[in-house]
Amino acid sequence: MLLCVASAWARDATDDQEARVQVARTGLRIAVRRALHGALERLRDAECIKVFSDFRDGQGNTLQANLDALGVSAEEHARSIWFVDGSSQRLCRDTTVLAATKPGGGVVFVCERFGNFQLSNRRRAEAVLLHEVLHTLGLGENPPTPREITDRVLSRCYAGQPRRM
Repeated sequence: MLLCVASAWARDATDDQEARVQVARTGLRIAVRRALHGALERLRDAECIKVFSDFRDGQGNTLQANLDALGVSAEEHARSIWFVDGSSQRLCRDTTVLAATKPGGGVVFVCERFGNFQLSNRRRAEAVLLHEVLHTLGLGENPPTPREITDRVLSRCYAGQPRRM
């Protein structure tokens, strides 16, 4: 009985997360779901969670303090975010942008090019989504640069991890 309940809960959590990926184009939707699944998996790792203490919001609070104030784990917070098609967003016209949100926002806009990027670089695609999760907790940019944020995510969340194909 307990196994059935746990299995049902896991299925409901997956279904709920998939419902928060609002992307009409099949290839992009699949890419976002795959990257998000991998990112959520990383958020179960204690070393990866430290990235939330590495950065501060505009008021000087660590992002971990913001999670604590919300009373949720990093994974729970990431599961609460909406990932939507950003094709109509001005930021997605910039060929260097894969996804974007505003500091403190609850929606991540995913650009069309993210789909192909995820196919060729799974880890970095997951790191890009984790980068955006950091922004939803109040992290701004410049400083730190987008590259510095993603590189920190990669070093905290993927160092020493075997490469996945």
